Amino acid sequence: MSKENIAEALQKIEQGIEACLDDERWKQYIALMSRLPNYSYGNIMLILAQKPDATMVAGYNAWKAQGRYVKKGEKGIAILAPMIKKAKADAKVNVRDIKTYSTVLSVGPMNNTPADNGIENQKERIITGFRIVYVFDVSQTDGNPLPELPIQKLSGDSGLYERLLYACPYMVRETADLSGANGTFNPVSKEIKILQGLEEAQKAKTLIHEWAHGILHASQVPNISRKQGELEAESVAYAVCSALGLDTSGYSFWYLSSWGKENAIKMIKASADRIQKAVDEILTRVTAVVPEMATEA
Repeated sequence: MSKENIAEALQKIEQGIEACLDDERWKQYIALMSRLPNYSYGNIMLILAQKPDATMVAGYNAWKAQGRYVKKGEKGIAILAPMIKKAKADAKVNVRDIKTYSTVLSVGPMNNTPADNGIENQKERIITGFRIVYVFDVSQTDGNPLPELPIQKLSGDSGLYERLLYACPYMVRETADLSGANGTFNPVSKEIKILQGLEEAQKAKTLIHEWAHGILHASQVPNISRKQGELEAESVAYAVCSALGLDTSGYSFWYLSSWGKENAIKMIKASADRIQKAVDEILTRVTAVVPEMATEA
């Protein structure tokens, strides 16, 4: 897929996100997302190891604040939370004196409050260790319904899904329950799971999305947050589906907007080369393994 075609696809994504951002339903949804925490790559791996079908996790009190309560008998998912202390910026810290995984979180003053003015030895935060805390997936809770985006599930059957299954290098398995998700990619087992009962067009889009995760995020990539990972994977899915004649804008634009307005479009643009790499890899494999699709792409 040419750079011009990628640029055109990204421009359509940008326009679609902007349109979604003005919708009141998006505002309600993103307000909830802002109150639930994000997790590091390491904690995401811990969550997947304990509950592979987890889709949205938060601590007991965070769920309680949303009017939801952990079901009786549910077992918490253990993750690591940093233990933080303040240290003087000019203090010499011997790395060997700090517990395993210690790292400086911020350089310079934590807060430029009046009390800090004129003080040479301003403070910074350092991690001195980690402790275990427990979170729960939404499927482990009951209570007030969560706001949802009006994402349009794709419909129809063009035979694309079956051809993608044949071309995909990862093991793909359909399952009856993914706790609200349409698909998942496990970076440890390199397995893609697709929710049973979806329309074939939706399965095709979901498979490409998870395939993109496999290409771009199967191993830890420095400075790639979960948000950026999802923006990249869905952008790849939109571009590949467009090249193969499947319009996913009704789904993709809403999904992309759900990750927030702040820097979303900028992040997608910054990932253009990575997105193109994944798009080209998927289309090249699809057209090589299923030759009749070469003319469609």
